[in-house]
Amino acid sequence: MSKKELRRAEIILSVIESIAKEGFEQTTLDKIGKRFGMRRSHVAYYFSGREEMLLASMKHVAMTAQAMTMERVAKAKNPAEGLKAIVDGAVDWIKDYPDHSSVLMLFYQMCTHNSEFRKLQRELRAVGCKRLETILVKYLSTTKQDPREISWIAKQIQNLITGCLLDFSVSNSSFSFPQLKKSILTAVEDLIRGHVNR
Repeated sequence: MSKKELRRAEIILSVIESIAKEGFEQTTLDKIGKRFGMRRSHVAYYFSGREEMLLASMKHVAMTAQAMTMERVAKAKNPAEGLKAIVDGAVDWIKDYPDHSSVLMLFYQMCTHNSEFRKLQRELRAVGCKRLETILVKYLSTTKQDPREISWIAKQIQNLITGCLLDFSVSNSSFSFPQLKKSILTAVEDLIRGHVNR
């Protein structure tokens, strides 16, 4: 990694921390620069503004989450373990990187009015959906399923996991991380069972 890439990565980590601790309104190029003892113009060399910093931060957050999930999915010995690995990866990500949930919530808000953020969101969802579809095809191999139904179930599982993680992050839940995993996995299995048995 070059010196420039390293400094950019350091700034991204600082942006994530700033969003989580101070909010997006307080995450300015000036304040990020002060953290590194540099002028605003030096931060602007790496990022033209706050939206670009947020987009880069979200990409970092997404890559971290994807890597954690893929690591767990790669170890799964069967489709049931694959589904559990998806849930474990998501919950472990929030547990190990609690500041990331703040960036995720802000990212979704930005998607409501920014096409570049929506484009990234669609790309990220498509990757996750394909991963889930691959597992679901094997998980449901004993039942006849239309590929569109598999895709629909995968999207609903994504919605369920994302919703549970965001709720957990903001609600001061009394759940422990193992309880959260169990709760989400049970809901995922119920969703699949309910769809297959309808």
